[in-house]
Amino acid sequence: MLAVYRQYWRINFLTMLEYRANFVMWFFFAIVYHGVALGALYVTMQHFPSMNGWSFREMFFLYALWMTGHELHNTLFFTIVSVPEYVREGRFDRFLVRPLDTLFQVITVPQQISPDGMILGPDGNVWFSETEVSRIGRITPDGRITEFADGITAGAKPLSIAVRDGALWFSEAAGNRVGRITIDGKVTEFAIPSHDSQPRAMVTHPDGSIWFVETSTNALGRIDRDGGITEHPVPTPNASLRGVTVGADGDLWYTANFANKIGRMTPDGVVRGEYDIPTPASGARCIAALADGRLFFTQYDAGSIGEVVVR
Repeated sequence: MLAVYRQYWRINFLTMLEYRANFVMWFFFAIVYHGVALGALYVTMQHFPSMNGWSFREMFFLYALWMTGHELHNTLFFTIVSVPEYVREGRFDRFLVRPLDTLFQVITVPQQISPDGMILGPDGNVWFSETEVSRIGRITPDGRITEFADGITAGAKPLSIAVRDGALWFSEAAGNRVGRITIDGKVTEFAIPSHDSQPRAMVTHPDGSIWFVETSTNALGRIDRDGGITEHPVPTPNASLRGVTVGADGDLWYTANFANKIGRMTPDGVVRGEYDIPTPASGARCIAALADGRLFFTQYDAGSIGEVVVR
């Protein structure tokens, strides 16, 4: 296990170096942060040579002792605080099905860029979301990467990306917004009416609207070209919607993870049906439609692919 852990940190360190400007910035920030703290302690001790009998050297030792424990925690166990978030967002189950110790996997989750959604942009480049750092990235065919953060709410966690009218639209899972970014990086955000809706998967409809799942509020959302958002609830409570696609008939098909169903909604928000998945607790997530009308979806917990047979 220790050998695996050492290899993890080697890979994680090399990953950090891929973004050298970010790495150098944080390195110097750490120096400034501790320098200011020590400077403040020094100035204080100059005015008060003894604090309850403690000298500057002794206070410095206590600060160093505290920072040693603090940094060991940040280095080895910082990701433990993310466990409630993994459970709430349905990501903890991935640790349970892998052939490694669950605690080891939790404490070795990379806390770096975490690219997530990806799509071919209208400019011929590939665009992707950087969930953990709340940025949208762009990579050219020759490998040049540009990151955009201005205009995106801090901690918004952008996830899925869709294309419409020459721009990129993205869901903000923690920001409760839908964002729009032009190919030159200008960002506009649109608030979702329901509180903490957790928008995730998105799809562009042929009528020009963009649809997205609202995992917490149990609904599908629709955003028009002007940024107006309407929400359409689904009948099964606590269904935990995850994926959405447009069928050949123009209807919206969605996965209900907790309910273990596939749902169907018309473009005007009417649910035509919700259909049980034969495999119990299959963990339905992504769903995709073929041009001939066939629909396929992932069964994450069951480790298989399902097909919806439309009759």
